Amino acid sequence: IHHHRGEVGILAEAINDMAKRIERQLRDQRELLAGVSHEIRSPLARLRVLAELLPTASGADAQAGSSAPDTVAKIEREIIEIDELVGKLLASSRLDFGALSLQTLSARDVALRALERAGLGAELLRDSSQGAELRGDETLLARALGNLLENAQHHAGGVQSLAVSATALSLRFEVTDDGPGLSAEAIARGFDPFFRGWAAQPTGPLLLNSGETASRGSLGLGLSLVRRIARAHGGDAQIENREERGALARVELPRWIE
Repeated sequence: IHHHRGEVGILAEAINDMAKRIERQLRDQRELLAGVSHEIRSPLARLRVLAELLPTASGADAQAGSSAPDTVAKIEREIIEIDELVGKLLASSRLDFGALSLQTLSARDVALRALERAGLGAELLRDSSQGAELRGDETLLARALGNLLENAQHHAGGVQSLAVSATALSLRFEVTDDGPGLSAEAIARGFDPFFRGWAAQPTGPLLLNSGETASRGSLGLGLSLVRRIARAHGGDAQIENREERGALARVELPRWIE
């Protein structure tokens, strides 16, 4: 009887653990849905106002050199914001369903594509990988490195470099920035879903996690996606402060060896 009670107890604990995981997933999904609804509504509302202003701006432009081009530029920025948010959500969804498309990739090419996607020059690349390769999903890896580059570019004083290095078994992609560094909370919780960390600097608080400008994308998916993508490839991601100045974000992945 005692033996059966023990089995029942184990089964009950397993069911309780499963129920807690489901509850946590549902809570995260509700929070994600609420955040997405807010984040998409904001740029759409601004687009509606800008679209209404565009004919007026175009008419005034002929008379007073007004702001039709500025209005068009603002509309383009809002569209880019929505596109970035949708891209993050699609990446998250692919990870949820394990829909990775694996192929053999050059570590150097992955880094160069990430820099190009972020609008940064190849001169920022520091490559000592000596042609090392990895097995990965090209789109998801571009998203992971792109999020790190965007974060450094928009919120941490700019990208100092993207370094690629290799050991016998692994590859490292390291983004360094020129910012004031990370707060202790951001280092501890920076990869948590929906976390948005802030650090003090002379000109005010600095957003460290969202991967977008202060007026954009406060959903907090940027760094959490980086770690999820890294782990889906059998690797991991870390963030830390550098001794001299700024921060370092690292993605480490298994190396492909034939």
